[in-house]
Amino acid sequence: MLATQDALDDRKFNLVLTLFSKISDNRILQQKNENQQNLMHVLAKNSSGGQFKILKRIYDKLNKRGVNCLERDSFGSNSLHYAVQQGCFDLCKILV
Repeated sequence: MLATQDALDDRKFNLVLTLFSKISDNRILQQKNENQQNLMHVLAKNSSGGQFKILKRIYDKLNKRGVNCLERDSFGSNSLHYAVQQGCFDLCKILV
């Protein structure tokens, strides 16, 4: 998860898609960080300024591989909370 989280944090969305193709074990993508955030949380937290088309592709791949967008982190927030904070309302629509 670390490399994928770092790529999301740096908003290197095309790299994220490449990393997905290299990771065959879904459990790696379903891991959580120290704040109990999964990659859906990290995507939403870094969605500001991202092109919706690529954000949707990442969302679809995470969803297909079992990453839950409704899970709450240690702060009580889910992915939708972070997408709203970032003002990424297109991503909010697919998280609802």
